[in-house]
Amino acid sequence: MKRLFLSGCLVCLLLLWSGLVYAGEPKLGASAPDISLTAWVQAPDNAPKTLSGLRGNIVVVDFWTTQCSSCRPALKNLSVLAEKFADKPVRFVALSYEKQSLIESYIKSNPTKLWMGIDTTSAAFKSYGVRVLSHTVVIDKSGNLFAVTEPAEITEQRINDLLAGKKVTFKKRLTITADDIMDKEAKTIDTTALPTIVFKPCQSATEMTMWGGGDIRTEMKGVTQAQHFLMEAYQIPYIRVIDSLQSEQQYYIHLLLPKTTEEAFRKVLASVVESSLNIEVRPEKQKRTVAVLQRKAGTTALVPSQAAKKDYGFQGYTFTAIKQPMTKLVSYLNNDSKILVVDETDLQGEYDMSFTWVEGTREALDRELAKLGLERITAEREIEMYVFKHKTGK
Repeated sequence: MKRLFLSGCLVCLLLLWSGLVYAGEPKLGASAPDISLTAWVQAPDNAPKTLSGLRGNIVVVDFWTTQCSSCRPALKNLSVLAEKFADKPVRFVALSYEKQSLIESYIKSNPTKLWMGIDTTSAAFKSYGVRVLSHTVVIDKSGNLFAVTEPAEITEQRINDLLAGKKVTFKKRLTITADDIMDKEAKTIDTTALPTIVFKPCQSATEMTMWGGGDIRTEMKGVTQAQHFLMEAYQIPYIRVIDSLQSEQQYYIHLLLPKTTEEAFRKVLASVVESSLNIEVRPEKQKRTVAVLQRKAGTTALVPSQAAKKDYGFQGYTFTAIKQPMTKLVSYLNNDSKILVVDETDLQGEYDMSFTWVEGTREALDRELAKLGLERITAEREIEMYVFKHKTGK
């Protein structure tokens, strides 16, 4: 078991993996670090290419990337506000380190009123200590850092209050990451002791679950919600879950067992979560509207892979599967789809399937699937759902 599984927004952690060294977060009330932009997209021709050039305005900067799925709805909400405050001294900036061509491609399918700033050096991300996306800062008219927060905290009422000079508070952005927690906990765990089971509540801005192992042991550690651990244990997408737990509490887990099969290890994972939190998981067949993945008529079906080595991974809207079964593609589709995707392709071999759908729309994804000789159609099917609930009913 050498794979890496990330729940939630996978690219929320790209900044952590990039090898960049980040400064600590700038202090509230202090002068906001200046930003020098590589370019603007759809900003006025006379827009300054530095943050300091916007002094005299309230400036809302949202750090994001096209690969961050949770950033997209945030940008839409901020775009609505940008339109409402277009004639006021308020500037809404969406800042990415990606190439200009990628940003331009994105906004063709996702129109926005935001000024799209590009910083290909990532200097702004480093100076603002951005570790998790999306990440939003508010800068006052004097150029001082007023808030480090989340996009949902930026509301019309709060902006109006800022303009009126009233007292305004924003919820502080949580910056503790899953890596921080796992690194700290690892120092207290005897990794030579088998078996070792640690499961306890924690708080993190990200979620991550990692599998590993060796000749004598199998290991898993992670930070996420109980529901997500159960999804991993039972190998089911969230879209097949009927969740009555409705809990956002996160947990840290670290399991070290003698070398065993993945199936046996997952049973231990399920047992630890269910017994610790008094949860039961009950299969229940229900008739559901699903997206059936099938071969597209008139196109050439995928041919078995001739690759020498296997590869698999995804980053938001980029998917790569070399010498992999269709289950990998279906699993990826179910991470993004609003309805359950069911495989009826009858393709049993291993295939090469790679694509990027930067626009982030269903149509864009369907175009990529068509290139693979596949399509999704809506249909009714009897599906086995999974009910997550507390045994006590609490």
